[in-house]
Amino acid sequence: RAARAGADLAAVLEEAREAAARALARTPELLPALRRAGVVDAGGTGLLLLFDALLSVVAGRPIPALRPAAPARPGEGWEAEEGPRYEVACLLRAPEEVVPAFREAWSRAGESAVVAGGDGLWRCHLHTDAPGEALEIAAGFGRPEDVRVTDLVLQVAEAWDLPAEGPEEGRATAVVAVATGDGVRRLFRSLGAEVVTGVGAPVPTAGELLEAVRSTEAEGVVLLTGDEAARAAAEEAARSAPLPARVVACRGLAEQLAALRAYDPDAPPEENARAMAEARAGVRSGWIAPVGEGDGRAWEAVTADGARAEAPSAVEAAAELLGMLVEEGSGIATILEGEGASPGTTRRIVELLSRRWPALGVQVLRGGQPRRAYVVGVE
Repeated sequence: RAARAGADLAAVLEEAREAAARALARTPELLPALRRAGVVDAGGTGLLLLFDALLSVVAGRPIPALRPAAPARPGEGWEAEEGPRYEVACLLRAPEEVVPAFREAWSRAGESAVVAGGDGLWRCHLHTDAPGEALEIAAGFGRPEDVRVTDLVLQVAEAWDLPAEGPEEGRATAVVAVATGDGVRRLFRSLGAEVVTGVGAPVPTAGELLEAVRSTEAEGVVLLTGDEAARAAAEEAARSAPLPARVVACRGLAEQLAALRAYDPDAPPEENARAMAEARAGVRSGWIAPVGEGDGRAWEAVTADGARAEAPSAVEAAAELLGMLVEEGSGIATILEGEGASPGTTRRIVELLSRRWPALGVQVLRGGQPRRAYVVGVE
């Protein structure tokens, strides 16, 4: 309509952008899942960004700063408080006659269930709090392939680069986690932890941890560590803490991340420590790091149990590591990209997982951890 009225290119784009914004605001009225989550449509948000980019080029208008969209319901935050936490997507090779029964079982396992396709290959999608159980259902009807599992809470934290305010006042339990890496800190904070990194040292001192404990404004605290050096400092801080403090000692970032998923701010510290330790124990973890420099550089794969292997490339080292970590019944592999990772290498590692373990779900997150190019946890 604007074009027919004689508007120039910039005015046409402006009209399109404003119409898109109005349509985006209405999307919670069109899809119940959006209304329950209190968010607007993600694809529509992306299209709005495209119009903003076009206006930036054509009219010199600045692109608005990336911020969470306004909540769909008054008085609520932008982050979803309802609905399943994980998104599971996969291809399923199965005969057509089993699909009606699979579709029914798949739908009972969560929300936003989709099963579409034909000729023995079906594209499946689901939102669920139990991704492992969903994959077991799929495996009962056929052969899952190209599995992708997304933690929606962590995906949101990555997408928006959220500011973190640490544990809220009045919680029964706060978590103080020792971690390094911009992405890791952001992910941990999105799960409710206050993150402490050593000042001028690889790990924080007991005094620095004690200061963090005192600032939590909680009834109790769990100190979450990722190596022996941090554990010793945390145990010293816990002994001096003015409130109940427990230490959950992990052997790396993957175990810390799994432990944080079990954190309940409304539960007492003893209960949290027990649940977080159980979650940590359900992860087989390790990492890949470069050895040496220049053309002669090799790659080392190390498990948290101390097993080691060396390979000429990061992808081959990943194959060695995953061969040590993946067991029958493994459901999800989480890969944290760190210093020395590259998009091409990550893609080849994911392709390797899809070929060798087609039923294993894969989740890739940006960790930014130093020295270790990839940290891997298999649950």
